[in-house]
Amino acid sequence: MKDAFDSLSCADVFSLRGKRVVLTGAAGEIGSAIAGVFAQNGASLYLTDIREPQLLEARDACLKIDGANVRAHVADQSSTDDMKAVVDGALAFFDGRVDSVIHCGGITWSRPLLEDPDVSFDAQFQTNVRSFWHLMRGLVPAMRQHGGGSVIAISSVHGHRAEGACTLYSACKAALMAMVVELSGEFGADNIRVNSVSPGWILSPVPKRHWSNFFIKPEHRADVMARVLDVENEHILQTQTLPRLGRPEDVALACLYLTSDAARFITGTDLLVDGGKLHMQPDSRSGHEQARKRLAARETLRGIVRALPQDWWINERRPVWF
Repeated sequence: MKDAFDSLSCADVFSLRGKRVVLTGAAGEIGSAIAGVFAQNGASLYLTDIREPQLLEARDACLKIDGANVRAHVADQSSTDDMKAVVDGALAFFDGRVDSVIHCGGITWSRPLLEDPDVSFDAQFQTNVRSFWHLMRGLVPAMRQHGGGSVIAISSVHGHRAEGACTLYSACKAALMAMVVELSGEFGADNIRVNSVSPGWILSPVPKRHWSNFFIKPEHRADVMARVLDVENEHILQTQTLPRLGRPEDVALACLYLTSDAARFITGTDLLVDGGKLHMQPDSRSGHEQARKRLAARETLRGIVRALPQDWWINERRPVWF
């Protein structure tokens, strides 16, 4: 490996030309944004997700880019056999060489501990954490054989700080960050860089992941979203320092940086893409005006949610944490 760059032009050091990338969770908003940004910047992609229609849509969007080289593989991250098939498929597609792995796929069930069913623990850790372990075990030997590469695990600010009613999700994201630190040390001598990216609140272009989809009866969801979205967005803005909502492409560009040669001396770190959320005061004790606005927006939102008719909720019961 050369110590010096041939060129310090951004077009060169940030380029992904020739890089072979395996991306999980490619059907989601962040995953599909990563796929699009990477395809536009020259990467070849092996995309995987359990949601076939959305996965194929992400693949087809990439294939519209001149010179794109993309394969889609429908797989269930919670299945050991499926993850081994992803490894085998990616190695076959890339002729045995993989330069980058981005673990973006995952699930979240936001419930308080005493209301979380037993199946939630295994489901979340199997899908969010063990799948990453399988990818690393399967693909690191190929990366080592071909001189190194980059690995990124998509974590979350939830892995840094409690947000409420997210015990298992937060534990999964913290586990990924711990794995990143350990693996960066284990494979540094092989020139394999391992990092994580922690998004904050990211605005979804399609509100399909809104909480109402999980707790409100279908016939009332549009009404609920019309009532709460503006207040929710205002609350989110008051929990961070930057005055706009994050977007999937913000996370995608962070991944591009960590995958590119521009980040060749960065490993074992977590890159926050949260608009300053993590470092905001969690309460109003500082007397800061933004903290007061945050609390006001939160109370307004709580009032709207708690005023929703009881029979609009699934099981006709509002969860206690709302």
